[in-house]
Amino acid sequence: MKLYDVRLPIHETPEDEPTIHETIEKLDEMLTQYGIDHYFALPSEAEIEADPKPLVYQLFYQSEQDVELTLVVSLWCKLYLNKDKQHILEAIVKRFGK
Repeated sequence: MKLYDVRLPIHETPEDEPTIHETIEKLDEMLTQYGIDHYFALPSEAEIEADPKPLVYQLFYQSEQDVELTLVVSLWCKLYLNKDKQHILEAIVKRFGK
């Protein structure tokens, strides 16, 4: 049995076009293609209420694949959510600190 020890909340913002819902399958395909063990879960009502941003999905994975997952998610954001480089860099810095 694998232990998925990291939870990554996936939020949607009003400017997301296309939406997270429309592109989540692409992220799943990309993570699988790059060999990242993962699974998605829907947040509970309590988690939705506790999160100030619109929480859409939760992505669980193994911490030893942190860097690989971050690169794939960054690529997904660029290709399918049309995020600019500055947005992606800010998210990476926030995620890893410093």
